[in-house]
Amino acid sequence: MRGRLLQLLARATTYQSPALGDAVAAVHAQLRPCCSAAWHAQRRHAATEAGGSAEQPSAPASAAAEPAATEPTIPAPAAAAAAAAEPALPAAEAAAPSAEALNQPAAAPMQPKQKAEQQAGKKQAGAKTQKQQPKQTKPNQEAKAAKPKQQQKAGGEAGAAGSSKGAGGRTARVPGLPVGRLLEVPEGTYFEVPQGILPEATKEYYEDPVLKGEGVHEPNYGCKAVQAEWEFSGRRSLMARECMQQLAAVVQERTRRQLYLDGWAGSGKSVALYSLVAWARAQGWLALYLPSAFSLVQTGTFTRGEDGLWDTPEAARWLLSSLRDSHAAQLPDVKAPSGQPLSELVEEGLAAGAKPAAVVAAAIAAKEAVAASTELPTLIAVDDYNVLYSHTGYHESLHSFHRRQLAPDELRLVRAFRVLEQPPPANGVVVAAPTFGQLVSDKLRVPRARQARFHVPRYCLPEVESAADYFVSEVLAGHAAPPDDDTLLRALFLTNGNARELRDFGPALLGLPDSPLGLSRGYKADAARRRAHDAGMLQ
Repeated sequence: MRGRLLQLLARATTYQSPALGDAVAAVHAQLRPCCSAAWHAQRRHAATEAGGSAEQPSAPASAAAEPAATEPTIPAPAAAAAAAAEPALPAAEAAAPSAEALNQPAAAPMQPKQKAEQQAGKKQAGAKTQKQQPKQTKPNQEAKAAKPKQQQKAGGEAGAAGSSKGAGGRTARVPGLPVGRLLEVPEGTYFEVPQGILPEATKEYYEDPVLKGEGVHEPNYGCKAVQAEWEFSGRRSLMARECMQQLAAVVQERTRRQLYLDGWAGSGKSVALYSLVAWARAQGWLALYLPSAFSLVQTGTFTRGEDGLWDTPEAARWLLSSLRDSHAAQLPDVKAPSGQPLSELVEEGLAAGAKPAAVVAAAIAAKEAVAASTELPTLIAVDDYNVLYSHTGYHESLHSFHRRQLAPDELRLVRAFRVLEQPPPANGVVVAAPTFGQLVSDKLRVPRARQARFHVPRYCLPEVESAADYFVSEVLAGHAAPPDDDTLLRALFLTNGNARELRDFGPALLGLPDSPLGLSRGYKADAARRRAHDAGMLQ
């Protein structure tokens, strides 16, 4: 700081009093070495080379012969030390102007024409330098350009080896593998689900024949996400995602006996759970599947039992029917807690004259038999699981002007299917998935173990691309060009990876031709018409 102040003072006094400026410069030269941390070591080194001692270095002979003029003189020891310390000064202090430079008149400002000529000269000199160096830089540039090409070629060969390619070099989205080989299906491709493997997931399974004939609207307690996907595409195919395969691997290893699928609305929790149950049944597992827990808390008759709990026989019959229709060949080998074969227990519960309490008791006993079975690997899957902790559609009439809504805890079947609060199956896994965006609050907390959480992410860009390619190639039968990268990014950002929105608004987001017409008639019917026309059935 002291040296900097002396510099400013010297600059300010040069033009007013040259003698005063020279004096300030001399003091600065004398004090500047003392400000350096290496001054003492440099002083000893200079004294040793001059033949003097470290304390009193000898001065050079020329210092004694300097004439005494009007300018102030610097003592010989200080001058020698200053001369020895010059090479080690910092760059900022070394660049400080000297007394002679300060005494010289300031240079005239450069004219614009002179500046332009000087810049042009610099550009010409730089161009000459670049012309002299192409032979040295060209090999490096060629090497850098060749490296990405080699990497792209290697990546393309690896991709071709890992998955089959369709027309135009795009990946074939339907390899033809069934759901039983879910762990082998390449990610981003579609696997087939055989018909009848999950009958309880269809809408028709919950329709009463009498009410259906009268045109009465009945609720849908199947897997609505899968139903919408197949109705939209016209094919029984689902995309193999990484989270699906990880879920199936965890269930197969049975390292975690309780799983709770967590994720945003529309991320694919219900489809992942459906695929898991279909895979387990294809592998020979005994799977009790509840596609929607809404079937336990609404619709149908309800009666009070002797213990104060309420029985819902319609929901119990659906559970027993799903076991009988899906595992008719396996039920005789599974024993109920009472020792009775599970097939007989199911038939007794489905008997026409069974009382509501007996039907509900049979459904609960069947669930306990599945959980306690050790002969077969078992899976208990419940979708819309958080409904069991929300509210019901049943009301108890207290008097003519008031009725009370029943709580879920008061339903006997609901208590039995709160599976995350119960011990896991003896030889299997329990998987539950919540629902969001309906009548159930997303702030509702479900009792579960912390390690039971399994995250299902939203769609990423490669999955959006897979869905778009599948839609164009399989649904539209190639009558439209696949969307480009910018269109895929726009679809991803606008839907935020929501699979349901991507399916519902896909034609408009992907910029496909005739999207308003396709949306109005349904792409399933439009695709069927196109295929029939191509086959020559329509003129």
